[in-house]
Amino acid sequence: MESKELKGLLEKDPQSVIIIDVREVNEFSDEPLLVNRPSNYQNIPLGIIHALPKEELLIRLESIALDNGKNLEETTLVVSCRSGGRSSLAQEHLQAHGIEVENLEGGYLGW
Repeated sequence: MESKELKGLLEKDPQSVIIIDVREVNEFSDEPLLVNRPSNYQNIPLGIIHALPKEELLIRLESIALDNGKNLEETTLVVSCRSGGRSSLAQEHLQAHGIEVENLEGGYLGW
């Protein structure tokens, strides 16, 4: 997904989008993609995504969606990192678990 498309979705209906930043906690803290850090923008580092069982991933993602008044199926899930590499790996992992997800092309740098 290109930055322009994500920005459009966020302007139209921010609760319909969940952004998972897969960078390490310090990277997320130092350079957040969304400075105001709304509840639909969360940090789950790539290592944690790989370590969690599918059921736990689904519980976490569903909880984020519910906090925004939606079910996970009603949202567009987007993963992001610094340049798109780690988020691409996260996308592959989540899709292997049957979770529909988009990758933010270019990540933070492309934003």
